[in-house]
Amino acid sequence: MGLGEPEPAEEHRHRGPRLASLSFAHLVVDGYGSFLAPIVALVLAPRFGLGDDGAARLLALNVLLLSLGQPVFGYLSDRWGGRGWVILAPAAAGLSAGSFLSLGQFGWVVVAVVVNALAIAAFHPEAVALSGALDRRGSTTAMAVFMASGPVGLSLGPLVVTWAARHEAVQPWLPWLGVAASALLAVALPRGGVRRRRLAKGVGLLR
Repeated sequence: MGLGEPEPAEEHRHRGPRLASLSFAHLVVDGYGSFLAPIVALVLAPRFGLGDDGAARLLALNVLLLSLGQPVFGYLSDRWGGRGWVILAPAAAGLSAGSFLSLGQFGWVVVAVVVNALAIAAFHPEAVALSGALDRRGSTTAMAVFMASGPVGLSLGPLVVTWAARHEAVQPWLPWLGVAASALLAVALPRGGVRRRRLAKGVGLLR
């Protein structure tokens, strides 16, 4: 497809569902990413006798893995494709974050924190690239919608998990939004990837 050529009808038809699925998953993943801080204060510190230093180390581990993991997963996505990372990450983030409230051994809490941070790190690089690939040339609307969904999740996550900490009947349901987001992405994202098709077209234009 050259510059100025109309977008194929199939691409246009699937843009909305793909953007909605990616944005919903971004909201959910970042929501799970915001669970840990309030849970440490409300539940984990009293349960395991964590002082300020112990709580700070746990939060630092989470942030470091989340931050340093993203370039690694970005490289892996560029080399072998990131569709699998994007699809699996919301479910993994949900299952790990949803277990924070119920784990009775601190070692398993650390494992859950590591899994949660790596799941979030795995999601973001390819998901950002996919959302950008959904934009028409010269447009940034899809990327803007995708990016806006993350802070919404960050703001809602602490409210949800604080409420769940006080209502045990709700806690088993916490992971299911992540599972639902993964299922939506598995249906919405084509094999081979929107981003890779767009990159191939870009290479063709440069030849």
